[in-house]
Amino acid sequence: MKKLLSLAFIGSFLLGIGLSIKKEEKLKSAFDVEIGAVNYFNADAVLKEFKRAEISNRHDKVIDVAINSGGGSVHLGLEFIEEMKSLKDKGYKFNCYVRNAYSMGFIILQYCDHRIGSSNSTYMHHLVQIGYGRPERTEKNKKLFKSLDFFDNLVLEEIAKKMKVDPKKFFEIYKDDKWWAAKDALKANIIDEIKSFSLFKREVKYKLIPFWRRF
Repeated sequence: MKKLLSLAFIGSFLLGIGLSIKKEEKLKSAFDVEIGAVNYFNADAVLKEFKRAEISNRHDKVIDVAINSGGGSVHLGLEFIEEMKSLKDKGYKFNCYVRNAYSMGFIILQYCDHRIGSSNSTYMHHLVQIGYGRPERTEKNKKLFKSLDFFDNLVLEEIAKKMKVDPKKFFEIYKDDKWWAAKDALKANIIDEIKSFSLFKREVKYKLIPFWRRF
């Protein structure tokens, strides 16, 4: 009762001085960081989201990441991973929520502390490629494969550890493109749990509006 009287008093006071309260609702991302296509069009935005999350989540040190990625640049993906590793060194943990994680998106996912997939999420891993494929290994392209193997080995340890696979056998098992649905991904230790989640949340704000601006 006292609370209702207080609200009524505040409302009367605002009306008395020519102000009213306007309620505004909008949808916003439910996550601190969103990773989609890993390319130069959105790389800066993603890196800035990591920085903002470091500041806004400095108390609980938990960063929520949404991954809905078809993959993309290995170079930029490694930049995202380095940012995550840097924040982990400062005590931050990453909860990653997945709709789809292919290629580089799959690799980024394995650097998360807790991996949550939606029931219809899908996953795909392949070795580092050039364009839309990986050339046949021959004597002529030995140098090229040296570079490709270098990038594969950069992330091998983390992926193998997360998926609980012997690193020495990983490339033998997953030398070809491999796809998983959510339940199979859970069995393969690609994710830690399956749970429904929304990519958005509703944000409500209240503004004080002078009476003459209501007309």
